[in-house]
Amino acid sequence: AICEDIMWKIATFLVAVSVASVQAGIDRTDCRVYAGGYGQTVSCAGGYVPVALCTSGRDADCNGYYTRLTCCRETSLAEEVPEPRACTARSGGYGAQVYCSTGQMALQVCTSGRDADCGGSYTSLQCCDDHSQTISTSSCGWLYGGYGATVDCSANRVITGVCSSGRDADCGTGAYTGIYCCTVL
Repeated sequence: AICEDIMWKIATFLVAVSVASVQAGIDRTDCRVYAGGYGQTVSCAGGYVPVALCTSGRDADCNGYYTRLTCCRETSLAEEVPEPRACTARSGGYGAQVYCSTGQMALQVCTSGRDADCGGSYTSLQCCDDHSQTISTSSCGWLYGGYGATVDCSANRVITGVCSSGRDADCGTGAYTGIYCCTVL
């Protein structure tokens, strides 16, 4: 009876561990980088969520590109890629903090050089809710970096807002890039 009790506890523990390992979140070991010139839109592939961004100043300072968006695979109980539901275009001038609506993340990003190269804007986002994550609005914050620096949300956080500069450091003191990161639950 003692042996059966111990085996039952071990089996219950193993089931709990296996369920926990497939719950919603972000797999930071499976990431892709999408890069483009100024005025070019870069996008996360289906099933991937935005976690880091590099924008440039006057030159292609992000490893030869003006914009580099890092996207990592999302994990969930349903391994299917969600169908697109609702996307919203957002844009702003240089130094503007451009936010996605509640529940959306920035799955497409365009940043400019010294001119408004993203359809007349310096920053443009395509914010979508076609993901399986729940985004907490109570644990969000801005992170900043210089030109050519990759600014990275911490574990289990996604990009829900962006600030990019024109020719100068317009996103706060000395910052060319800003990302607004929120925790996924």
